[in-house]
Amino acid sequence: MRTKDSRVYLIKSETDLNRLYDDIEKALVDSEIEVCWSEYVPKRSLAQNRLLWAYYTDIGKQIGQHPEDCHLYYRAKFLPVEHKKIFEGAFNALASTTKLNMKDFADYLMKIEVHAAENGLTLYAPHYRELALYGEKGCPKKNVLQKC
Repeated sequence: MRTKDSRVYLIKSETDLNRLYDDIEKALVDSEIEVCWSEYVPKRSLAQNRLLWAYYTDIGKQIGQHPEDCHLYYRAKFLPVEHKKIFEGAFNALASTTKLNMKDFADYLMKIEVHAAENGLTLYAPHYRELALYGEKGCPKKNVLQKC
């Protein structure tokens, strides 16, 4: 369980692993420690977020709505409702896209693409799509603003 004193290590190399070992050895001098690990799942990327807002803008122009209204609509349509309690009452809140990881965000983008197509709407941001869904390694061109 994470506490305010918890440390999180992202292990990508042997150097990272050695730094973890060193910190564990230092910590064991003074106390017992608990070690937990999980697979790293990156948060949504900035490229994904740019694509999302390009989609909202494209859709909004075609249906006469502000992109923020499109954002609220799709959050309500495709994200789970979060049940919150405050004081003596409770309420339902729309989940936030900021909490999605890259895979879940890609799924969210695909749902918007399908919904737009089913409603005869055109999304004009295809040059951002591969970069947003697959990251820079999925895009063969070095300039991220070029079409993939």
